[in-house]
Amino acid sequence: KFLRYDDTWSDWQASGYSGESTHAFAPPARTANCVSCHMRPVAGSGPTESEHIHACPQDSSRGASSLPLPGDNGMEMAKSRQKVYPLHVEVFALRRDGRHGGMEQLDAPLEHTPVTLAPGQTVTLDVLVENRDIGHSFPTGVPTMRQAWLELRLGEGGDRPDDPAPQRPNDPTTHSYGLVALNRKGEPIGAEDFYTMVAPVYLRSIPSGEGDVARYRFTIPRVVGGWLRVTAKLMYRPYSEELHRKAGLPPASVLATVLAEHSIELAVAESAGAARHVPDRAGDPRYAPSFFAYGVALLRPDAEPAQLAQARASFQQALRLAPGNPLYLVALGRAYLAEGDLLAARVQIEKALGVDPQSAPAKAWLGTTFLRMGQFEKALAILTPLARAFPRDRLLWQDIGLCYLKSAQYDSASEAFGRVLEVDPDDATAHYNLMRCYTAMNRLTDARREEAIFRALQDDEPLTSIVEPFLQNHPGLRRESLRMHVHELGGGR
Repeated sequence: KFLRYDDTWSDWQASGYSGESTHAFAPPARTANCVSCHMRPVAGSGPTESEHIHACPQDSSRGASSLPLPGDNGMEMAKSRQKVYPLHVEVFALRRDGRHGGMEQLDAPLEHTPVTLAPGQTVTLDVLVENRDIGHSFPTGVPTMRQAWLELRLGEGGDRPDDPAPQRPNDPTTHSYGLVALNRKGEPIGAEDFYTMVAPVYLRSIPSGEGDVARYRFTIPRVVGGWLRVTAKLMYRPYSEELHRKAGLPPASVLATVLAEHSIELAVAESAGAARHVPDRAGDPRYAPSFFAYGVALLRPDAEPAQLAQARASFQQALRLAPGNPLYLVALGRAYLAEGDLLAARVQIEKALGVDPQSAPAKAWLGTTFLRMGQFEKALAILTPLARAFPRDRLLWQDIGLCYLKSAQYDSASEAFGRVLEVDPDDATAHYNLMRCYTAMNRLTDARREEAIFRALQDDEPLTSIVEPFLQNHPGLRRESLRMHVHELGGGR
């Protein structure tokens, strides 16, 4: 049975960095491939004028690996990588129940919003993690080899943020990234036995140019001095603790790297008048990109209705701060599209085209909207010229193929789905739609071949007989398997 494991190339090809896709939320200012990022030229002192190093993007440590290796000074590596690594962490929003059972109150961005909390009050913090400048998902590569996690710490205002003992990837309050999968015996697999995987428990990563939201709920403690310090750290370990143990490496080699960090201080007082003043700059237009990034992180393919509504509200706030921004208008249209409000989606995307008539993302999503509305001729009139400009955009060809398929133009539909497979032969959806085309054309042998390929490639339903007993013994992993979940913290931890 075919199981997806490591597909970094597809991540890159679907991102804005490839220059081949029109569907990125915010296309980067440049295109880049594996070589231009990981083998970029640097000044050399040898017989040639330059040399190339294999390192993470923007790592300025010449000639050195960008990952901590046995014997490296882990803390110095953490400090250098924290400055240059293209990931961003922000303790962004605070959620609390409205008065008298009213609507939820949201305070964001927290660093520039005056908030006074009372001891004993229960609140929820949203921490935003952005993959800002990597051409593929984070983490990537062999997903069972690496460990990445977000840790949150609470302490008295003025405390050093690294005073508490560091969390570990399997800490019940830790928000984890990567893959957890089981073999046929219901045991977690490692990097060396990935071929025994039969049941993924969860796979969490952040696509290029997008984000993730980690939620933490806790009760406000009493603090001396009236300030509660909140610190979020994105931690990374290139090799898991288990792999280090099996390789016989010394314990020092498992030191984790801090990829990004953010701290804020929340005012805590018995009454609002007792708190020190925090300048209110939340209405500054400079914070529009933060609300946009927050909305992008919430607008995931498997988002629930409440999460979609929160994403839509965040895009609307970004537009209030920066009216008429075409990127924000397209994003708001995508939020409406995910909610099923096709008319509202069309209005917002057409507004974006009014501001920037050449916007490829706006054209692509307007074509998708017309497809969803059943207006296939209008969709093709937009998508076909766009596909000539972006001939390797898989989503464009999928939409074109569906327009022809739903219009009973099976020859044209099969050609469009074939264009998808020229880019990615493992696209299960394209094989399925080709099966439908060939069946309608009475090409039964071809239809059976496509059906067999589709069944081999499609993601099966979870093997509950294996996964469920494992999750019963690991409640923390059950929580992590949910896309949007809440971590319960002890007050003052």
